[in-house]
Amino acid sequence: MNRIWNWNGHEYPFDVSDPACTEAVTEALATLETDAQRLEARPHLTTSQTLRGHCAIVIRFFNTVFGEGAGREIIGSRDSAGVADEAYLDFICFV
Repeated sequence: MNRIWNWNGHEYPFDVSDPACTEAVTEALATLETDAQRLEARPHLTTSQTLRGHCAIVIRFFNTVFGEGAGREIIGSRDSAGVADEAYLDFICFV
């Protein structure tokens, strides 16, 4: 089954029944969890630094799933935790 996740005017092929896709999401989720724990372990960061770190984590998630550059394409040229979260949640619901 070939499925397409649509976001921000772009199409991203993703088939949950394809082992390669499932492996990519599993790896991306594990990395996301580790990265989030590292970010939380740095309470001295400013709010801006924390928001940028949060966006970087989501970008890395999408780069792992769809390939290098996809994360920035998905959340756009500016860091926005709101946009990053919205894209991430939409993709998770799609999966």
